Amino acid sequence: MRSMKICSAMIYFMAKGERLTREHVFGQQGNPVYAIWPVGRKWGVAYHDGKRWVSLAFIPPHTEGAAYSCAIGHYYKNF
Repeated sequence: MRSMKICSAMIYFMAKGERLTREHVFGQQGNPVYAIWPVGRKWGVAYHDGKRWVSLAFIPPHTEGAAYSCAIGHYYKNF
């Protein structure tokens, strides 16, 4: 698993079958947490709102870069 911290947001790039631990999700002291993972030939992207995971893309992006753009766009729009 790779991770990137931008300002206060934590973005995790996960491999197929990888899972985040409770420390990864809740150890950020209320800061935004995003996850990007492969789904077949496409990519999933989600945001943790403090209670549950919310998908950010109705149609999964085709590339990891597009999934990252979706996550960072959500961050800049909301925080």
